[in-house]
Amino acid sequence: MAAMAWRGGAGGGAGGGLGRGVGGEALSVARRGLLSVLSSAEGTNSTCGNFNFEAATVREAMWTWRQTVRIFEKAGTGNSGGQEKVGGRMEYDIMSWSSLVRLKDDKGETIATSRHEMRTGAGELFPHDVIVVEDCAGNQLGEVTEELQSAGMGSVVLFTFADAQGKVFASSSPKGDGMVVHDVASGKSMVTLMRTTTFGDLRDSWTMSRSNSNGRALDARLLLLAIAAQSPPVAWGLSAFPFILFLVLSLLVACLLCVRFCMNNRGYTSIENLDRTEYV
Repeated sequence: MAAMAWRGGAGGGAGGGLGRGVGGEALSVARRGLLSVLSSAEGTNSTCGNFNFEAATVREAMWTWRQTVRIFEKAGTGNSGGQEKVGGRMEYDIMSWSSLVRLKDDKGETIATSRHEMRTGAGELFPHDVIVVEDCAGNQLGEVTEELQSAGMGSVVLFTFADAQGKVFASSSPKGDGMVVHDVASGKSMVTLMRTTTFGDLRDSWTMSRSNSNGRALDARLLLLAIAAQSPPVAWGLSAFPFILFLVLSLLVACLLCVRFCMNNRGYTSIENLDRTEYV
């Protein structure tokens, strides 16, 4: 796997986004506006962290209550890194209507979030799903649109990346079991993303490799949260383990109620009384 050092600032400083007030509070508007100005000046948001690793693997976790996707980074350089260590994780919120996902670093601090929005463009008959990514301060980093395309004997989900102003700056094309993300302006390759889920393994798994070109860098937060959307929860933000446990307990309770109902059934009581009279 090629060495990969992620840099923030997708869209040439668009990571700062626009100052967006919440709840109409003037203080919040002023604070976020200031953060936006600082972000534009520095090329990336100075208050929220980002990932800076050489090689990365994203793998779905199985034995967790809420749906979790873990991020692993190699300890060494390139393919000779050897052991992997947990670099962070992405967690779905429980009972979230917009499928809110929180991207956290290795210390558990939230550095970005994503949510799903249904939008209908001009001339479109049906709405499409858009992943809106924001940093820890609520400043929009960009948007990701998913598109399902056929590839060989199967299909692959391709990503289109837009900055905070909605301008598309990167698109992807299928490659094997994954995709290659290209810079729209220059056509240069930015990131290669391959699906590595093996037969018999129920977990979704991806590997990411940054291209060797010196072109524009793709904000790792956008790509990671786009990958998290490919491993949705079973239901209500829960992972497979608690959902299966819920189904088993529900089935057990239903069986106990059925047995209780049969025990109190009149027919069962009359037959029991009839058997007793035969021995009198």
